[in-house]
Amino acid sequence: NQFGTRELTTILPFLKSWEELDYLSLDGNCIDNEGAQLLAETLDTVKIRRLSLNRNQISKEGLSCILSSQNARYLTSLMISDNEDIGSAVIDEIARFLSRATTSLKLLAVGSHRQCFRIVWFEKLCQSLQNNTTMSKMSIVGSLHGPIEIF
Repeated sequence: NQFGTRELTTILPFLKSWEELDYLSLDGNCIDNEGAQLLAETLDTVKIRRLSLNRNQISKEGLSCILSSQNARYLTSLMISDNEDIGSAVIDEIARFLSRATTSLKLLAVGSHRQCFRIVWFEKLCQSLQNNTTMSKMSIVGSLHGPIEIF
């Protein structure tokens, strides 16, 4: 499946008719920042618990839209590995989200097979978790020694 922005405009209105959705996986598609913006608008009306957006083309701008949406606080699982650019700006956005008192996130999967996950990014995420009481698992793709999973 290769969903892009055009295909999202077809399926997202259908999703908006639901109040809650347990799991939405859009892995391995061509979703870019414009598509992420459309998804964020859906998150303004639908409580999605588990969202998987691995292997897309979402960068910091798209992720910011998703994490700033009205119902992002209800996400319990967010998987965003292997997207367009995993860099300091993306990690900063995730860290801001994790440090919010209202987040329900329990699982975060982030990183990229195309680049190493820097230790300063890992430290930033850990610092953001100091006051977080919900996270129970973090999976980081792209370390020199293989994936890192923290429980």
